[in-house]
Amino acid sequence: MDERSTHHRTLTVSGRGRASRPPDEAEITLGVDIVRPTATEARDAAASAMSRVIAAVLDQGVAADDARTSDLSLGPEIEYLPDGTMRRAGFRLTNRISVRVARPDEVAAILDAALEAGATAVEAVRFGLADERDARGAALAAAVEDARAGGEVLARAAGTTLGPVRSIREGSDGAAPPSPRYAVMEARAADTPVLAGTTETHASVQVTWDLTDPVG
Repeated sequence: MDERSTHHRTLTVSGRGRASRPPDEAEITLGVDIVRPTATEARDAAASAMSRVIAAVLDQGVAADDARTSDLSLGPEIEYLPDGTMRRAGFRLTNRISVRVARPDEVAAILDAALEAGATAVEAVRFGLADERDARGAALAAAVEDARAGGEVLARAAGTTLGPVRSIREGSDGAAPPSPRYAVMEARAADTPVLAGTTETHASVQVTWDLTDPVG
């Protein structure tokens, strides 16, 4: 509690809030890792494999604008020998695409199609919200209520009451989607199980009230 003047006593309290919503979009990062004796062979094999993977993804209804290359690299493949030395075993080409999926319930089918077409790596599946404004508003409202609840307890303990709000400052919390799961998968006959869960949006505020003497 701060004594700003003989007439204005204030109390500043922090509050935190969150809002849970089912995700309405997803992003998948997947691709191929190809090792061949020469760089040219690695490039050619990866280009062929990745073309099949991209075609399979687009065949699932993904718009071409929703797929983009996110990683493309070529380098030596190093093999470590039992005697502690190492040698070049060939060249590895890594190619990844990130795919935006408008409907989370389509993720499993897209993954399976990509794996069956030759994808060798699924690096991440992220679920989120296309528009976070509703969830953010609910989280901010919950944060203000949390601050008020704490402020009322402190004011009552100090023998005073909360008066008008003098200021509200928003913190830097934001959307907190479920942690990405990283995996390397092999194509298989069974469908890939995918659980979207919920997406949480967090907010924090600092609220400052004037304090007033209790009536009576």
